[in-house]
Amino acid sequence: MSDLDQDACLELLAEMILEDGTCVYRLFWDSGGPGAGAEDEYIYKFRDRYWPHSSAEGFSGPFDSLEEALARDFLAVTDATVSVECTELSAAELAKRVRIYSAGPGHTVEVNGQTWRVSENITLEKVQAAGPACGSRRFAAGRLLDGSPTSIGSRC
Repeated sequence: MSDLDQDACLELLAEMILEDGTCVYRLFWDSGGPGAGAEDEYIYKFRDRYWPHSSAEGFSGPFDSLEEALARDFLAVTDATVSVECTELSAAELAKRVRIYSAGPGHTVEVNGQTWRVSENITLEKVQAAGPACGSRRFAAGRLLDGSPTSIGSRC
């Protein structure tokens, strides 16, 4: 029996997750700097398991629950964090779980299409808008809830 090429197997698994899995979580950050100044971090659900994909480390997992997958620094909010989206948690549930690091009071983050702000006590609080936020959209399995494709790339 021949030895399996481990790298080829991992590459095939990654392709299967991207093609057949469902993106259930996305964190977008943008430092405003050149080069690696902006990235997306994802968690995919594939065959009832959760597979985090970070820009720095690639795929990891599998994990039995979303909570386990999120525990790998996917809940870190910094001053570069722009948005956090999750199809399995409400905006309020997600906002309670995030950990604020270098984001100071007043920094805003879109959470499931809603605007939230870092408060004086370094937690997220929902910003009360006068009307619907312009451009505020949610995603589900690579499509916006209105059915149109997302702008977050072909991976999700």
